[in-house]
Amino acid sequence: MTDARLPDPWLGHPQFSGLSDGAWRLFTHALMWSNRYGTDGKIDKQFFSHLLVEGDTEGQILELMDHGLLVPSAFGVTIPWAQLGQSTAEQVEKVRAQNRERKERQKEREKLREGMREVGQDRLGQEDTF
Repeated sequence: MTDARLPDPWLGHPQFSGLSDGAWRLFTHALMWSNRYGTDGKIDKQFFSHLLVEGDTEGQILELMDHGLLVPSAFGVTIPWAQLGQSTAEQVEKVRAQNRERKERQKEREKLREGMREVGQDRLGQEDTF
């Protein structure tokens, strides 16, 4: 599973360093929530309660908007997902599918090797009878 990214260049970057503690925590909660549910940064108002931190949540949302980390939308807010280096839900699913295929191929190879060992084991220790 791909996790939400908090790249080290964000440390000390003006876009992030001026955030209040509550706004930073709300932002990271929003990143993790959106990543977990594959929304590519779209967060409907009905899910704001899942992101709540202590303090003035509405003020924190406005603070994040002022810093360009949340964009208002008709349904709630959107994190500028791709611009912040987060993997899209489509990219995550593609990687998961590739991993599933790779594991299936590996299992098939292991079954084939096991089958070859069994055939070879049957022959070990048998005496030639002429």
